[in-house]
Amino acid sequence: AGASSAGVSAAAAAAAAELPSLPEAPPPVAAALALPAEVSVLVWPDCVIEFFPRGTTAGEVLMAKGLVGASGERLFPPTDLFNPGDLLVNVNNRLVPETTPLNDGDLLILAREKVRI
Repeated sequence: AGASSAGVSAAAAAAAAELPSLPEAPPPVAAALALPAEVSVLVWPDCVIEFFPRGTTAGEVLMAKGLVGASGERLFPPTDLFNPGDLLVNVNNRLVPETTPLNDGDLLILAREKVRI
């Protein structure tokens, strides 16, 4: 019985040696999908696509550019009355916290309310 099982394992080993080898695994998906260092955002009312470092928040851009008033003038809030992070910003015509990071293709409206565009 021992001789026949040795013959079967030798035959199985010979058959396995004739099988094609498996292809190499592809590189990890995360490496192939590396995100660019910047995001492109349409800023209204300037209607200009601007590039910001990935991770820039809506509030940071709003503080740098100022708010837009009802008649279109730029309003820069006084720092003693304005506490960054406490208010909402209009991104994609939705009011979101100032700490919201901007993403590629966002529409940043320099206002604290929804607007009709």
